[in-house]
Amino acid sequence: MSAGVLGLLLAAAVAHAAWNLTAKRLAGDPRVIVSLYAAGSLVVIAPFGVWQWAHHGWAVSPVLLLAPLASGALRNLYALALQAGYARADLGVVYPTARGVGPSVAMVLAVVVLGERPPLLALAGGAVVILGIAVVTGGLAVLRRPAVATGLMFGALSGLGIAGYTVLDGWAVGTEHVPPLTFLMLAEAASVVILAPAWWPGRRHARDLVRARPSTFAAVWLLMPLSYGLVLWCLRTTDVSIVAPVRECSIVIGALAAGLLYKEAHLRRRVLGSLVVLGGIALVSAG
Repeated sequence: MSAGVLGLLLAAAVAHAAWNLTAKRLAGDPRVIVSLYAAGSLVVIAPFGVWQWAHHGWAVSPVLLLAPLASGALRNLYALALQAGYARADLGVVYPTARGVGPSVAMVLAVVVLGERPPLLALAGGAVVILGIAVVTGGLAVLRRPAVATGLMFGALSGLGIAGYTVLDGWAVGTEHVPPLTFLMLAEAASVVILAPAWWPGRRHARDLVRARPSTFAAVWLLMPLSYGLVLWCLRTTDVSIVAPVRECSIVIGALAAGLLYKEAHLRRRVLGSLVVLGGIALVSAG
């Protein structure tokens, strides 16, 4: 992996952890909140997506029309499960689980579906990432604690959504050469349209949420498209099986901040698990 790609992925990880820490503060109907995320992100990314589309001659293909629609649906699954998990469990459980399950499943799908052949060292790094997630969340013993088990469930469901859209998006921009910012714009538009039956009846609730926390939503609207726009840019030239685990160094930031900012328990264990995850990511990037 080139130093430039690694740098972009690290920047994406910081942006991703920051918007998740911000999102933890929001309370309300997850469908309305996720719709607001997508709508605000669409407004931010639209000028860049339109510019890139024009730069490519307004090219239209079945992939450009259909892949963002499927990606938008998977993004909604990821975001709804994440927001529901944040409302029911610690960020320090939900976030690391989602960010660990996502790249692990994405690596398998990239090998099986896309035919990628990552080095053995990279595969070993993926296994280390999974081990680190187990340390962060407390292993199988936490299943006896209902609140933590709930966090694991929503985190895992969110991770499956991450894996699905990461592989799909990597194929679209890497193999089919769809302009990444245009793809992101259309995927966010698809997210808004798919959730329309949920957010339209709750539009007053949406207005009240934004009025109550304008700076929080503004931060999410800026950081969300920035974080994934950088990832899509990297997927143009780098395999999904490599990009997916490396971007998850955001787990380290998230686990530390969850303990320091929200006073969540088991900070030492989460730090240790985060360091194990970081070690796994280092193996993947060196593979």
